[in-house]
Amino acid sequence: MAIILSIEELLFFLFRDTWSRAFGSNHELQSELLVLHTIYMILLVPDNLQNPLMGILKPLNKGISALKSYFVIYYLLGLPFTYFLAFKMKLWTEGLWIGFLVSVFVNDLSLIYIMVNADWKKEIEDIFDRENKAKVTKSLE
Repeated sequence: MAIILSIEELLFFLFRDTWSRAFGSNHELQSELLVLHTIYMILLVPDNLQNPLMGILKPLNKGISALKSYFVIYYLLGLPFTYFLAFKMKLWTEGLWIGFLVSVFVNDLSLIYIMVNADWKKEIEDIFDRENKAKVTKSLE
């Protein structure tokens, strides 16, 4: 999947001028689309980082912490910040995308913080305990 996404991102980047012209010949629209494209390309990296981070946190039983992080960052911080950028600062569409980009980046930082501060020795012991319980349960069947 990562290879497909990388190829898509590369093609999207290489043909950004062609892509913007596909929506019309209006130069103002094309320049607006190029700005949005740049924001989107920056957004792809932190957005694609969230799945591997969640893949690390779920087996550590940190899924609830991650969900709380998502809720606080996206809804309580991200939406008001995005609204502020888009409508109060009059950045409009760019403000929506920049606000979302900041939310994704801050959420990545919070997921990394949760992962780094996990008690890894305890987590490894818990994994071995779960594995041993599963073996015992399976042998009783």
